[in-house]
Amino acid sequence: MAVLLRPAAIAGGRQVWPVAEEQADAAAAASQRLVEAVARGDSREAGELLASGRADVNYAGVVWLDARRVAEAALREGAAAELRASREEIRADVSPLFLAAGNGDVALVRALLAKGADVNGKVFRGYPATAAAREGRAEVAELLVRAGASQPACEEAIVEAALQGQAALAAIFMRSDLVRPRVAVHALVSAATRGFVDVVDTLVKVCPDVTFLFFYLLGFYLRLRLHGPKYYMASGKTV
Repeated sequence: MAVLLRPAAIAGGRQVWPVAEEQADAAAAASQRLVEAVARGDSREAGELLASGRADVNYAGVVWLDARRVAEAALREGAAAELRASREEIRADVSPLFLAAGNGDVALVRALLAKGADVNGKVFRGYPATAAAREGRAEVAELLVRAGASQPACEEAIVEAALQGQAALAAIFMRSDLVRPRVAVHALVSAATRGFVDVVDTLVKVCPDVTFLFFYLLGFYLRLRLHGPKYYMASGKTV
């Protein structure tokens, strides 16, 4: 480890390692261990690290993730759509709360939040709420909403739920009252184009206004295709 020596780091002609730097290195190591423990589902070690107070609960460490890809519905004639989702291994920076949310570890999510984990801390793969939506962790999603998940987090999560065919998760984030209508329509369209009928039905039931806005925008799109943009520019019409 390279150290820039300061006058205070020299005592009696001997070099003294700066205590602050040693402590920072130890904290970073403990924080990375916490991320790795949560990633492999080792609740015991994660609990010990949290209890020790040495690990930073908001530390983003790099690990290999077994990540769920965007799901697709295989449509079958005369039968309900069959959900198909594949997984892939990726290397990404993640926080303990993001991992615990994706794993569906409710107890660890509560412990992390109690220790000050940021419910809206965003990493490369999204917010903790996004991870819960992606993996279908309904109980965790409700806990995150109650803990103060923000509007950007809930909006990203509802779109992710729509992309993954997670109807129950879409309903949870829609009921947070933080999702704007245009984002709800985005989620509705995303689900519809992938054949996730249950997600579409859920969004329509939870927020009927979404249906009106969807068909209003659809009508505008069809008129635009029929008349062209010059018609709207000449007439002064707007959406």
